[in-house]
Amino acid sequence: MKRSGFCGAVAFFCVLALQAIGLHAQQLATLNISSVDPSGAAIPQAQVTLKNSSTSVTRSESSDGAGLVVLPGLPAGDYVLIVEAADFSAYRATLTLAVGQMADVRVVMSVNPLKEQIDVRETTLGIDTQTSQASQVIEKRKIADLPISGRDFIDFALLTPSANVGRSTAVGAQSPFQETVLELSFGGLRETHSTFFGLDGMDYTTSISGVQRSSPSLDWVQEFRVSASPVTADNARNLGSVVNTVTKSGSNDVHGSAYEFFRNNQLDANNLLTAPGFNALRFNQFGANVGGPIRREKLFYFLGYEGQRRAESPLYSSFILHCTDHPGCLGPGTPSINQVKEMLGLQPENLGSFLQIQDYDKYFGKLTRVLTNSSTLNIGYLFNDERNQHLPGAAPGQGLPSFYRNNPVRDQTAYANSLHLFGTHWTSESIFNFGRRTFHLDPVGAGFEPALLVADLFDSGGIQGGVHSYSEQHFQASENLTYVRGKHSFKFGGDLEPVWIGAQTAFFTPGGGIFTPQSFFGAAPFNAPPFGPGTPVEFLFLEPKSYFGQQVPQRTLPFETGLFAGPAASAFTDSVNLNFLHKLFDVYAQ
Repeated sequence: MKRSGFCGAVAFFCVLALQAIGLHAQQLATLNISSVDPSGAAIPQAQVTLKNSSTSVTRSESSDGAGLVVLPGLPAGDYVLIVEAADFSAYRATLTLAVGQMADVRVVMSVNPLKEQIDVRETTLGIDTQTSQASQVIEKRKIADLPISGRDFIDFALLTPSANVGRSTAVGAQSPFQETVLELSFGGLRETHSTFFGLDGMDYTTSISGVQRSSPSLDWVQEFRVSASPVTADNARNLGSVVNTVTKSGSNDVHGSAYEFFRNNQLDANNLLTAPGFNALRFNQFGANVGGPIRREKLFYFLGYEGQRRAESPLYSSFILHCTDHPGCLGPGTPSINQVKEMLGLQPENLGSFLQIQDYDKYFGKLTRVLTNSSTLNIGYLFNDERNQHLPGAAPGQGLPSFYRNNPVRDQTAYANSLHLFGTHWTSESIFNFGRRTFHLDPVGAGFEPALLVADLFDSGGIQGGVHSYSEQHFQASENLTYVRGKHSFKFGGDLEPVWIGAQTAFFTPGGGIFTPQSFFGAAPFNAPPFGPGTPVEFLFLEPKSYFGQQVPQRTLPFETGLFAGPAASAFTDSVNLNFLHKLFDVYAQ
């Protein structure tokens, strides 16, 4: 396979960026229980029992000489805590543990064996005194109750201080690694490869672009934690933050829901930037989910589906609306945009020719098998099929119809997560996952033509600064061990992640012309020979190394036949295709 020097540099950049992918994000909670009498003295040999309210999994330990019991490896959720000791009242409390939390509970036991002491606690909002991380938990009550446009749960991450929507590459579907999910920036860092996304303990980050893979449905998410300053070794080597998500599981009771959300231009207020005739909106989001027992206290399931059908008018600037077919925008005698394109032999623009389409279907299935009170196995599968059409390739309002792209995305992941306790001191978490993802940015119609880039006014035509397509296959195997002795804990583990990546980095194909407004419309000083309308001030071409120093090969018309056409098509195809295997291996100890 032939590769140009430029494409080789891109491959080198991808490899370097992948070095930022770290280890798993901590999804399990740890609970420290201190048992004391009314005077504050420790109660040794107190029997501590913790029961999961959903699955009835029970953990039992006896307190040490300092009255302390440490229970690591706890999934997020609701629990019942029971503490019993001779000559003291039994203590019972309900509490909630959050994803990745390190919680402390101090139990003051009354000296009266005939009474039972009942307490209700919610440790989710407490302070983790054993870590210096700055983090926030978005728990199920917020996810269910807070209104959010589009119902994408990851938008709640913006509630975290220092979190913003990334802007460095988010300039439309033609930016180098534009994805369809929210791109998060923390503390002003670049949004690509600065945030680690975990889902049920596995790495759920897109390897080539460094953003989240397809976003799970809001109704499948139990809760998630956003750590803006991940300083612990087990929270990966990323530069910015960790977003760790836990999905719902089945329980001993059957729960389910069905929903339909809709919006349209008859019910919504018009966008202030929309023009008359360009305010169409049709939005339907629907789905259902159900979870329950297959075998009570032993085997549970959770199933979910969500679909979306969305169509809306594109956004155009007032300049594009007025000047596409009307001459005189830059002074008397200057042509319209379509007149200049016809002078160049290119297709005219039709502003009312399409709607932006964002349709998808998502599926999720999860099985939870309680092998013993010491062993639990989770197996899950996510499938996402997005059928996006006519997504903008330029900044909002700046792209002409030929600068829009079709963007089909298909993503699927299968994973397994096993938790096992060895005696009273050791906890093991094993994670395996395999994911496949394909991503396309396909020009349509006149989008196969050369790109015309008019500074600060509009963009038209072909590929500009982006990938045409990529695919990746991602395997992960992780092992994480925790050893607890009294108030001390030790964590260590390893992670192996081979990633197979293939990409077509089309960049400027079949070429790009950069114009000033005056040079495009033939206004002064470009209004006299040898200049005139349609005079570029700079050309950009993607050319194979074998053609360096030669005339750019003549391309076979019409442009609609594809990005690479004519006698040099095979050389161009070879030069922009990248295929490589990246192996990532990490170990940590803390």
